[in-house]
Amino acid sequence: MSLDKMHHRMRKASRSWSNLFTGIFFAIVILLLLMLAVLPIQNQAQIYMSLSLLAIMMLGLFTVKRLSLSSEIVDALRVLNIFIALYLIFRYLVWRAEFTIGGYGVISTIFGSLLFAAEVYAAIYAVLGFFVNFSPRTRQPIPLPQDISA
Repeated sequence: MSLDKMHHRMRKASRSWSNLFTGIFFAIVILLLLMLAVLPIQNQAQIYMSLSLLAIMMLGLFTVKRLSLSSEIVDALRVLNIFIALYLIFRYLVWRAEFTIGGYGVISTIFGSLLFAAEVYAAIYAVLGFFVNFSPRTRQPIPLPQDISA
């Protein structure tokens, strides 16, 4: 076996281990965020916390857009924003499930449950989108041919 083939296999194996550890880390953080989201909290504290987390997210976005930062800092801010968004989504779903469904009649419970099901679907869709944004690929565009007729 040549040295190049061995080096290629080692790089491929290290990438797969890196992806595995990233997936495990992401799953652990999601579980921790779920546990935090179900903790009881007063309404006023919930408002302050949510507004503070949204302000942190917006400040991070402003920082990335206005300053030229290294890719490591941009990656860290992206991951931080993903985790904050996950927490806010989970917290919102817990609030919706606990305080806004049922108690107002059968029709209200049916339509409230349907709305909640749609919101759970949207949350699942957002979480799947976070998997893509957690570690985005950077691709170089293929140069166009010089001859237009080719």
